[in-house]
Amino acid sequence: MSTSAEFTDGTHFAESAKLVRDDSAAEKYVILGHVDGNPNHVAVQKVGYDVSELPNETDDSQVLYILARYESTFDMSSTVKFVYFRWIGDAVPYAKRGKYGVVHGSIQEHFNPYHLFIETSSREDFDPEKINQQLEETTGKKSKVLESSHGRQERGFTATQLPNRDHQVASVPPMAREGAKIEISTEVYTAIAAVRSNEDPTRIGSDVKPMTKAKISTHKGTIEEAFGQFHVTIFATDLSDISENVIMDKVKDCKSIVDLFDAGQQTNLILCPA
Repeated sequence: MSTSAEFTDGTHFAESAKLVRDDSAAEKYVILGHVDGNPNHVAVQKVGYDVSELPNETDDSQVLYILARYESTFDMSSTVKFVYFRWIGDAVPYAKRGKYGVVHGSIQEHFNPYHLFIETSSREDFDPEKINQQLEETTGKKSKVLESSHGRQERGFTATQLPNRDHQVASVPPMAREGAKIEISTEVYTAIAAVRSNEDPTRIGSDVKPMTKAKISTHKGTIEEAFGQFHVTIFATDLSDISENVIMDKVKDCKSIVDLFDAGQQTNLILCPA
């Protein structure tokens, strides 16, 4: 199964999202859903004008993605805030939830930027008063209205989403995120593909010497990149660290795939020496 979802009409979604982000437009939200329940195909289901309608627009049998515009007031100034919702209906089969979870990343990137992310299966979480309270806790008291050089109000984005102010910052040496570079043979990728196959058992090695562990850790970033998408990383020093109970606890802590084990689905794990 593909790990990404495609738009049946990307232009329609782009135009709808643009209207939602336009302060002067009447449109307040756009809802995206899967076409015929297919995890790899999504389309715009509705563009609406009143965020109070959102609870009525949800469906217990669907997974939906919503971008909504809210207005909040802080220090006598009105700011525009965007909320990204991921609705998971209670009636969505557990196996389907896992498949939808795999493609979520490719969908979520089309909703950036936003101030608040809410993943829910409760219609109560769409209550405007409750959302405004969360926005205040998350950004309201730390994200005041910004004045542009033209004296026009700008949206109060969070620290990671502030508009570019062209200010100078002290230069620091870049930090490598991938670790030391190593070459990975095609056999490794073949083995990884076999592990991901439902028909091939997963094999775990052991008896790695401490000095070797230290050397291997410098290549952790490159190796993780080779493994591709996975749900949980476990740093293990003993076989007891990768018992079924421990792994299940780790996976259940990962909110996006809490239902995969219940559905009997295969979950790909990276097991690394600490």
